[in-house]
Amino acid sequence: MACWYRSAKKKSAGEHAAKSSKIGNRLGCAGLIIPVAHTLYTQEVNTEDTVDFIVACIGFTPGAGWVICGIYTVADAGTVVVPDKKMSTHAEEVLIRKWKEFNDGLRAWLQIFFDRINYKINSAAPQSAQSNEHSPVY
Repeated sequence: MACWYRSAKKKSAGEHAAKSSKIGNRLGCAGLIIPVAHTLYTQEVNTEDTVDFIVACIGFTPGAGWVICGIYTVADAGTVVVPDKKMSTHAEEVLIRKWKEFNDGLRAWLQIFFDRINYKINSAAPQSAQSNEHSPVY
């Protein structure tokens, strides 16, 4: 009597790789379609869908792309579970906050800079030209 595992047709590593590649490509296509469909449904482009789409595109690169996509997926799932926000939403909030801080600091610095330039220009102007009432006005 033959054992079932000996009589079963053995698949080569190439056949297993081809099958897993098909499954991976289908999941990758779903990863591309879902953010696009969500964007079309909501009719607005947001950071979450954009980052998900980019990471799904990176996931089609064998080796490093798979690792990057896997790490992002696990990290994104972890951030959704714990603080109830996606990782890209956190990044967007941080970038917006940092941009506002930078913008406010730059505006303050430029205001001080131009106030000093205007003071130097006004203090260097001749006083006789400012007090002369008989000078023609053009």
